[in-house]
Amino acid sequence: MRAGVGMKRIVVHIDHLVLRGVRHEERHAVAAGLRGELSRWLGEPRAGDRLARLGHTPRLSLGRVSIAAGAKAEAVGVATARALGRAAGA
Repeated sequence: MRAGVGMKRIVVHIDHLVLRGVRHEERHAVAAGLRGELSRWLGEPRAGDRLARLGHTPRLSLGRVSIAAGAKAEAVGVATARALGRAAGA
């Protein structure tokens, strides 16, 4: 069977996420942006194929993620999710 064919569910576990410079009280907004953008990306038709090529990855390093000064907390989550997508071969 080809990767992604018949795939109905993708489970992503993020055990540890380091967000330097994010205030503690903004963590839920960051998580909401991250969750929303990951859901959008994982809902794309070819996401399953890209993830299958990546295989089991115990650690995915994003490197530096640039965020505009004054960006809202949710935008930090969106930018982080996009960096995850690039690291995963999106």
